[in-house]
Amino acid sequence: MADTDCTVNHWSFPVSLYTRNGVAEACLALQDQAGVDVCVLLAALLAARIRQRPLSATEVAQADQHVQAWRTQVVLPLRAIRRRLKTGPQPAPTDATDALRQSVKACELAAERLQLEALAACLDGLPNAAPADDPTDDPAEASAGQRLANLTQTAYRVLSHFAPDPQDPAALPALQALARQVAAAAQDVPLQHPCHRDG
Repeated sequence: MADTDCTVNHWSFPVSLYTRNGVAEACLALQDQAGVDVCVLLAALLAARIRQRPLSATEVAQADQHVQAWRTQVVLPLRAIRRRLKTGPQPAPTDATDALRQSVKACELAAERLQLEALAACLDGLPNAAPADDPTDDPAEASAGQRLANLTQTAYRVLSHFAPDPQDPAALPALQALARQVAAAAQDVPLQHPCHRDG
């Protein structure tokens, strides 16, 4: 996939994936229950699709480190303000404070888009998968199976990065199922090529 890169797809891929059935809910559950940065998850899945291999734990950690300051100093404070305005403090909630909340939400979304752009630039430097040594009987089937395996491994590594020791180990299978759900949805999201750049 030399003609496809993370930078070109940094916005179209996450938006398309996030709007698929059940993905938004799964991502928000991973965010709220395990502290997963959804932008890192979506960008890592994009990179796994393009590079045709799973990301390593080190690559996930490097991507996270690349945007950690932006997340903690910009994205998370905007999210906290947006969520707080839903119920208070006084004079919220009112129609006027809801309008302010919507403005903060737009700023949060813009900040996440910039974070995805930074992640794409970081992940574009990753190498592609090595060519397969053994040809298979059905390359299309093997390719689809390998794609899902790559995406699932990547999603698990992102989950493990953000929640290496879950507070409730009994919750881990449910969190892994959520990560698997997002990975499965990512396997057929269309990718753009450089000549079709998203503005």
